[in-house]
Amino acid sequence: MDFSFPSFSVGMTGAHNTCTSIQIHMHFYSESHALLFRITCTSIQNHMHFYSDSHSPSSYCEPFAHDEHGEPIAPCGAIANNLFKTLGITWYTDKNVKFRNPPTNTTLQLAFQGTAQPLFWQQPVYELDPADPSNNGFINDDLIVWMREAAFPNFKKLYGILIRAETPFSEGLPAGNYSVNIIYNFPVQYFQGRKEVVLSTVSWFGGQNHFLPIAYLVTGGLIFIAAIVLTVVYVKVGRDGKNMEE
Repeated sequence: MDFSFPSFSVGMTGAHNTCTSIQIHMHFYSESHALLFRITCTSIQNHMHFYSDSHSPSSYCEPFAHDEHGEPIAPCGAIANNLFKTLGITWYTDKNVKFRNPPTNTTLQLAFQGTAQPLFWQQPVYELDPADPSNNGFINDDLIVWMREAAFPNFKKLYGILIRAETPFSEGLPAGNYSVNIIYNFPVQYFQGRKEVVLSTVSWFGGQNHFLPIAYLVTGGLIFIAAIVLTVVYVKVGRDGKNMEE
C-alpha cells in the first residue's frame, strides 16, 4: 500500500516530523508467516556514493562525517544518515562479525562519547532500542538491515515477522482491520522517493521475487544449450582429436 505525507519542510536535524496512519483491511486469513516490508521506490541506496559510505571510513563519509560542531558522526555516511526504522531478521555474520560495537568495559554511551548522531536521526546510536540494551549501537537490527545495500533503485526492507507462537496469530494473520502508524523521520521528496508498506508471505526458500527465477531459468537454459553443443562437438571430433587433425 502506497502512502504519502502532507507537504512540509524538514530541517537537516530531522527535528520536525509528522505521523500518518494507514488502515489495512485483510479479506482473508493468511496461513503463512506474514511479513511487513517497507519499500522505498526511486531511492538511491545503490548509488556509488551511498555504497562507498558504508565501506570506507575515509572522505567518502562526507558530507556526513562530522556534525556542525566538528564531532565525528557515528555511524557516518549517507546510508546511515537516511536510516529507516526497520525491525527484522539479521544475518548471523552481520550481527556477530561485520557489525560490532567499540570495545568497552563501561556503558555503550561512554563508548560513543565524543561522537555525534547522524543529522536525520531522532536519537543517538546507543539509544536505538531502549527496550533491549543488547540491541543498541552498531549491532542494532534496524541499522544492520538498512545498511545492507540494495541492488536496485526499487527495493524492499524487512520490517518484522509475525510471531505465530502467540494467539490469535498461531495459525497466521487473521482477517480484519489493521492500522500502521508511520513517522516521517527523514525527507524523501528531495530525490523523488516514495515509501510503501507491503504485507507479504514467505516460504521455506524465502520471499516472493520475480527477477531471480527468470534470471536463473535464462542462465540455466543457456548453460544447458552450451553443454549440448559442447557434447556434440566432443562426440563428432572424438576423444583423441584425430578428426580435427585430418
